[in-house]
Amino acid sequence: MKTAIKFIILVITMALFVPLVGCNVEEEIGIPPIVNDDLYDNNTQIASVRSVKVISGRNEHTALEHWHHGFNTEFSFSGMSKSPEMVADQLSSFMFDDDFQIIIEGQLNGEPTYYFHKLIDGEWSKVLVVSNRERRERIFLTHGRPRGEWEEVRQVESFLDILKPGEYILEVGVWWGTRNAGSAYQNFFRFIK
Repeated sequence: MKTAIKFIILVITMALFVPLVGCNVEEEIGIPPIVNDDLYDNNTQIASVRSVKVISGRNEHTALEHWHHGFNTEFSFSGMSKSPEMVADQLSSFMFDDDFQIIIEGQLNGEPTYYFHKLIDGEWSKVLVVSNRERRERIFLTHGRPRGEWEEVRQVESFLDILKPGEYILEVGVWWGTRNAGSAYQNFFRFIK
């Protein structure tokens, strides 16, 4: 009997949550998995102030945003992360300029991570990763290798100085929310340096 009940719960769970895989919850379903936090709009449960943008050449560029994970005190929901190949055609390129800035506004649940993917021989390759852990910026050159083989770069004034000329997709990974409820988003920009 217990096995049958577990199977029924599994089937119901799959029916409810499998449609979330790979979708932008806000646009396609309308209810992202964030609940009960004063910083969130009670009707949509989305952070009322939440944005990632880039300033370059005195112009403001808005991210292509994609939800891929969320949690609250009762549930955890996972979707599919998108790759640069999946979003490249949806992004308009802009020129990298001396005033290049990444601006993040809203309630963060942790520090953002920055992934720079470069177009090399017609394919997008992750070339630079910048993460902040324990209030310390860590910069890695990937050299196209797995995570454990990345080279950590030290004593550089700005990680933007490391980028060589070329076409890039910047992916900003951000967790919005609190310890009790949050959602993870990928934010994509395309630029030429």
